[in-house]
Amino acid sequence: MLEEFRGEPPAAIVLVTDGIPSTSPADGLVAAAPAARQQLVPLVSVAVGSRLPARDLHLLEPQIDDIALIDTPQAIQVDLQAYGLAGHSTTIRMTLEGEKQPLAEETVFL
Repeated sequence: MLEEFRGEPPAAIVLVTDGIPSTSPADGLVAAAPAARQQLVPLVSVAVGSRLPARDLHLLEPQIDDIALIDTPQAIQVDLQAYGLAGHSTTIRMTLEGEKQPLAEETVFL
């Protein structure tokens, strides 16, 4: 980024971050800091977000038998991984793509 200003260094680099790494260190501040310091470009960090843990729900790989017979109920097991949602409940719905009516639904407590 420091080379994009036709030979003139930027007035400053403003880094807006939630503090959670989402790229490799080579893409972030670790790589930019030495070059910015060498060109006397100040780095300004702005922290955004919350001090509370992130709330998220992951639907893990469903487990289903390899063979299904016509007109025979098929059990599907799905594991959930919840972050920051202890004590909450949610409804899981299984639908066919393009359909409005769910095939099945279940409320789970996290």
